[in-house]
Amino acid sequence: FFFQAEDGIRDRDVTGVQTCALPIYMKITPTGGALGADISGLDVRGTLAPATQARLRKAFHEHSLLRLRGQQLTREDLVRFSAGFGEPVVHPTNHRDRDPQNPLITIISNIEEDGRALGALGNAELKFHADLVFLHTPGSVSILYCVECPSRGGDTYWSNAYRAYDTLDASVRER
Repeated sequence: FFFQAEDGIRDRDVTGVQTCALPIYMKITPTGGALGADISGLDVRGTLAPATQARLRKAFHEHSLLRLRGQQLTREDLVRFSAGFGEPVVHPTNHRDRDPQNPLITIISNIEEDGRALGALGNAELKFHADLVFLHTPGSVSILYCVECPSRGGDTYWSNAYRAYDTLDASVRER
């Protein structure tokens, strides 16, 4: 999923779907690294209460990366959860690897059927990049949902440009 927002992350209230009463408890645990926090006690199926979504957005802004492990999501769940961080956009250049049931989802996979890759990247590592920076309004959030994780490899790395900037010498920052 890729998101675009003119003025940062938009606050939206999704209506028309029953608000999920659970969880009563959600824990945010910083990873201790340069970025990231683990979210536990949260089932993101269904529509999240506005206060829960606001807490997630706040955690995202504070930690730049959120990990929610053990989720079992449908395509609809994934789109609904993602919309809490901004308006999802269809990837503007990758037409081949869009989910046939929902073009907002880009499939990344190393699985092949009948000699055809089922998604983007295959077994290749993608070099360092930032999603959708070529757009007039660059993407503000990317969401990855892992369906099947390899026993080895398949690593995804994230960086924190805020932390990198903050640790520069003052003279370098002033240039």
